[in-house]
Amino acid sequence: MLQRVQKRDTVEELYEDMMEYFQQSNATRFFEEMERIRRAWEGFYPLSRLGRNGIILLGMAAIRERRGHPYITVGQLAHVSALSLAGVSQKVSTLVDQGYLERVSSPSDRRVSCVQITEKGRGALHETAEALHTRIEHVLDHLGQERAERLFFIMRELSDAIYSVHKEENRK
Repeated sequence: MLQRVQKRDTVEELYEDMMEYFQQSNATRFFEEMERIRRAWEGFYPLSRLGRNGIILLGMAAIRERRGHPYITVGQLAHVSALSLAGVSQKVSTLVDQGYLERVSSPSDRRVSCVQITEKGRGALHETAEALHTRIEHVLDHLGQERAERLFFIMRELSDAIYSVHKEENRK
């Protein structure tokens, strides 16, 4: 839409495009804005060499370790991440090759292969968390305190509404 608006020559054509945009259904506008946020968020993660999925998998391994279970199988990672087993397996191999995870045998069953986070992985995860926190703080500073508070409120209402509709649809 914005690209079309920028190509318009006259004020009348610009006005026509703007009116067309605002006459779209709220559902269409909602979808477009959510997609815009998704695309912006995709490029927002720091340490792109790990990628979003790498960060997620390292985070899960670290959480598991903090809970007293230092080992996790690739299947368990796939299950809790809602990513495909093949995709997780490939990403885990990359993270192992890069030294962020290491493969170990399960202490309870030597036939089962597990992974655990390494010191390098914990360091990368810590750096990523700090960088992400800083970036989010910059975004929130840009919005200002009052608008940020409104955003949090609306985000909570939106997630509640989505869960409510989903729950209602599942009852039918």
